[in-house]
Amino acid sequence: MVSAWIVSCSEERPAEVRLPPLPAVDELEEAVRQQFQERYALVERLLPVGGQNDEALSNALGNLGMVYQAYQDHASARLCYLQATTLDPKEFRWVYLLGFVERQLGNLGDSDAAFESALASRPGDLPTLVWRGENAFDQGRLAEAGERFQQALATSPACVRARYGLARVALESGNPSQALVDLERAHAAQPRASPILYALGLAHRALGDVERAATYFEKMPDSHLVRRGIAFDDPVVREVQALERGAMVHEHRGLKAAAQGRYGVAAAELREAVTLDNRRIEARHNLALALLRLGRRQEARDEIDAILERAPDFVPTHILLASLLLEEGRLDAAEQHLCRAVSLDPSSPQASLALNEFFAAVGEKDKPKGNTCEGPE
Repeated sequence: MVSAWIVSCSEERPAEVRLPPLPAVDELEEAVRQQFQERYALVERLLPVGGQNDEALSNALGNLGMVYQAYQDHASARLCYLQATTLDPKEFRWVYLLGFVERQLGNLGDSDAAFESALASRPGDLPTLVWRGENAFDQGRLAEAGERFQQALATSPACVRARYGLARVALESGNPSQALVDLERAHAAQPRASPILYALGLAHRALGDVERAATYFEKMPDSHLVRRGIAFDDPVVREVQALERGAMVHEHRGLKAAAQGRYGVAAAELREAVTLDNRRIEARHNLALALLRLGRRQEARDEIDAILERAPDFVPTHILLASLLLEEGRLDAAEQHLCRAVSLDPSSPQASLALNEFFAAVGEKDKPKGNTCEGPE
């Protein structure tokens, strides 16, 4: 486990520092390529120095790991953070970020160990307590999760993420009344957060108030583009996110603007993202959604056509196009795209739901002739 590795090696320099492979720099945007090359070169310059400069080498490895993490290469970031922590176990950032990327990789036991080391370095750190609680919840250790979320609230009573965590523990423990107390407080602080709205629906349904539950479920946006997560300030992770350059940062800005209902800004940012990197299919799909929200239907359709030309198997765009075709009364074409979506990903709940809703909407009388797939039984 990571914890044993950290403890046993914390007083010893690694026999050999291993660097993750440098990304194919020729395929990167200039700003991103420069980030990787500069931080990679600094580690290489420090390697021959030996044990006389372990703190500087630890910082160089950690800073390189942050760049890998910023661009979603969590495995390479993990390797950097592991070695940075071994070289300088007192540096909070590296062990905390190790816990964070282990969680992203699904290694919850190793994430727990790293977060415990982080708490030993900085007792009462709010983000560490929250993520430690999330790990415990995800592993079914509800009592421990509740304890961690309570500790986080003791540190910061206004922490909505911890309040929401406590509510989920109560729901899983069969106590919807207690869950509702915490959820209502969380909802008052962040009334548009989609996870809180959904949990409120679950709590009311568990208490037998189906109509009240439905009012919260109905407030959930249909499009992921406008769903809001729970705002939670994590300063160390924010430092990583600030490293993003090029297309990715524009994509993230666009998604954030869309979640706030600023569709003009969203469209501009997403347009910039796909201009810088036309391989970003999800960004182009979200651009089409933002354009539809602005009523710019033809522009949206142009983006949809561009997606299906580049990625003909991209299921969400087949579903989106089917909805537009249905609005235009082009039932055969709509059905064709929905059937294509289901055949591409039979396990997709969105595709199956859209197809069922299509058949329910058109009815037997208007059902297309010569349909290419079966309707619901």
